[in-house]
Amino acid sequence: MMQKYIADPDLNDGRKYDFRVYMLIASTNPLIVYYHDGFLRNTFLQYDKFSKERTIHLANTNLAKEYFEHWQDYYETFKMNETELRNW
Repeated sequence: MMQKYIADPDLNDGRKYDFRVYMLIASTNPLIVYYHDGFLRNTFLQYDKFSKERTIHLANTNLAKEYFEHWQDYYETFKMNETELRNW
């Protein structure tokens, strides 16, 4: 599936983000909907529409996992220890 890339997205503190929330429609007559709080995912780097770095464009859980597994490599960029990076 192809879709248009939004080159000027809404940003959270200069970073792209997305929401992950969960809903289950159990019935339509009567309407029964179950909702579960989700979470907000931010990209690690500030948004730059000309950058080819995928972590600027994707708020992906797997990409975040890669950062956490190699957080020492990114310490110089973020100036945070592992706990601070996880809570960021």
